[in-house]
Amino acid sequence: MKKGPLYKIVVTAALLVGLAVAFLPGQSVSANNHGDTSWSFWLGNNQQNSYTGGRMKYDRSYAYIRNDNGSNTGVNAWVQYSNGKECGSPKTRTLPGEAHYIWNNAFEDAGYKPVEIRLAIEQDRSLWISLHASGAWSPDSV
Repeated sequence: MKKGPLYKIVVTAALLVGLAVAFLPGQSVSANNHGDTSWSFWLGNNQQNSYTGGRMKYDRSYAYIRNDNGSNTGVNAWVQYSNGKECGSPKTRTLPGEAHYIWNNAFEDAGYKPVEIRLAIEQDRSLWISLHASGAWSPDSV
């Protein structure tokens, strides 16, 4: 069966559209770890640290924290490697009901390879009592 010129035009157009869609700016595919994991702590007095469990970080994006509305305090949170080593992340204050992205260099400092990180979390002010806070976090943001 002979294929006419219209068939060739349709096939060529379909291929060009497919290529254009594949290379659209901002359409990057990422296998990051942005799903939320819950955390809940009685945060110790005088800003004692509590730590989330470790999770793998797969890209250069910010980490994410949410402080639930039912929390009794604001929190400071920052990224550390799971072994407790600091990675230059600043303390980020998050009040109850807020969510923030937390800058960090963990992925870059690991040679652009996946690395396990955790959040260190403390009360946002130095009080003489322990206060409860809860929320969610992820090592990679969308």
